[in-house]
Amino acid sequence: MKNQILALIVLQFFIFSDLATGQEMAQKSPDNETTVLFQDETPLSVVLRYSDKEMRRDTDDSTYLKTQLAYQNSSGQWDSLEIRLRARGNWRRKNCFLTPVKMRIQKSEMKGTEFEGNKELKLVLPCRNSDQGHDYVLKEYMAYKLFEVISPYHFKTRRLQIAY
Repeated sequence: MKNQILALIVLQFFIFSDLATGQEMAQKSPDNETTVLFQDETPLSVVLRYSDKEMRRDTDDSTYLKTQLAYQNSSGQWDSLEIRLRARGNWRRKNCFLTPVKMRIQKSEMKGTEFEGNKELKLVLPCRNSDQGHDYVLKEYMAYKLFEVISPYHFKTRRLQIAY
């Protein structure tokens, strides 16, 4: 089982920010509707270190685990932030191989980074530990991207390449 997890070191995931409201969109210029994190379509490379077992057991709506998020910035250099993670979702939390994750970043940590303006982010992870599970994540990502085109009220999404 551990070998299977280690074999999945680099997987495709995506993150999305809070729902954009009409008021927020009216305050933003058409050229800058999104934060820097969501302006780029290329997958963002990140490294996360946490125990999924500990996350399921020790987090709830108000309890977070502290960890480091290493990421490859726009210039190709690796940088890191201190973040807090918690498990989210009810059905996926009980039934999926990997727990869905909510990430919180303090303003002082995100200042001057690609994450600036994104206090909370949700990571959507594959439910099944299989190629089909990864396909479902990509299909869900495409559905969110399609909805961005047809509605002014949508989640901002970006794919991640995560190493655990």
